[in-house]
Amino acid sequence: MRADMLPWQESASLSTLFKALTVDLKTSTNLLRFVGGCVRDSLLKKHWQDVDLATSLVPGEVIKRLQNASIPYFTAGISHGTVTAVVDKTAYEITTLRRDIQSDGRYAIVAFTEDWKIDAHRRDFTINALFMDWTGTLYDFVGGQEDLYQGRVRFVGVPEERIKEDFLRILRLFRMFAFYGKEPLEETTLKVVQKYAPEIKKLSTERIHAEFLRLLEAPNPENALTLMNTYGVLREISENLEVPSFFETLLKIEKQIQEPNPLLRLSALLLKTSKDLKSESLKSFLIMKKEINYILSVFSYKEFLLSQETLMFSRVLLYKMKFPLYRDVMILKSALLPKEKSSISLLKQILKKAEDENELLVFPLSGKDLLSLGVEPGPFMGKLLKKTEAFWMDNDCSLSKEECAAYIEEDISKGF
Repeated sequence: MRADMLPWQESASLSTLFKALTVDLKTSTNLLRFVGGCVRDSLLKKHWQDVDLATSLVPGEVIKRLQNASIPYFTAGISHGTVTAVVDKTAYEITTLRRDIQSDGRYAIVAFTEDWKIDAHRRDFTINALFMDWTGTLYDFVGGQEDLYQGRVRFVGVPEERIKEDFLRILRLFRMFAFYGKEPLEETTLKVVQKYAPEIKKLSTERIHAEFLRLLEAPNPENALTLMNTYGVLREISENLEVPSFFETLLKIEKQIQEPNPLLRLSALLLKTSKDLKSESLKSFLIMKKEINYILSVFSYKEFLLSQETLMFSRVLLYKMKFPLYRDVMILKSALLPKEKSSISLLKQILKKAEDENELLVFPLSGKDLLSLGVEPGPFMGKLLKKTEAFWMDNDCSLSKEECAAYIEEDISKGF
């Protein structure tokens, strides 16, 4: 991309969409603008992914123009003024400018407007209320650009009013702070957060899940999580959540090994407070079965994690977990150990060895092999296979197929 070009100016799909809705890119400014995250990231020279668009066109007109251009669309969010267009297999949300009529803290009743300033003043944070047109002209009605550059996360207008409109904004405040905050959050805002924190329980699990997991994706969410703990927000998500003393160490180790893993971080927040974690206790803030299974898998090795054994490679644990989970558990284990029992260099050596051996680590026998040894299919075969697998693991998963077969033959001769 040329240095003098904005990221969207080289996107063929966005160019197609803008032309469909505005005809002329250069004069599109009053009809269609970028808003939110893509504007923030463009100003900070960061890579942007999600594109949100705001328009002064009413949803019906948006639909009409998309139809004229033969662009597919969805209308699931049309009650909130949002039409989703699909161009080159990419979905773009196009939301009509709005003003709030009424809100109950979860859902707002809105009316459409053509006034960009009114729309800006109904948004949550100043750094989210920035508009930019196709040519790169910025429209800032609330001082969001200066706040963005200073790392200042603040609500548009009166914090209490913004929070009462949608209690999810409590969680969103800390997510934005985790990603963009440099200056401390205002104490008056935190007091309002503390006042309304119990209202989080009124939100749907889906909304809590999306916001909290996104917060945990931040490069360093520790300060945000600590504030959430101090002002009573974490316990409203789950009474089992707590920022542990080793969390900073975990983040430092993880940074040198892999990209941020929100589920690994969540495991750390749950580790010391949850004595007997069950899937039901996770369903207040997790909705995907694979996420719940991941947490439960980590917790199945809680005894190992909390032991003070020096960090070392374990072929047996690698066989049981497989590499991705083994890597995460070892990162967590390393963070929990004192420095004399672990180090980054040692962890990297262990993980390199584990990655190299992962695909090769296969129990050498199957039911077919037992058939050749004269074992009849049925429960007995299953028990014998399990017993032999346990023997193989007791020997560091290193016995050959022939050695395992000899063990079985000896067992059969003893009348197992």
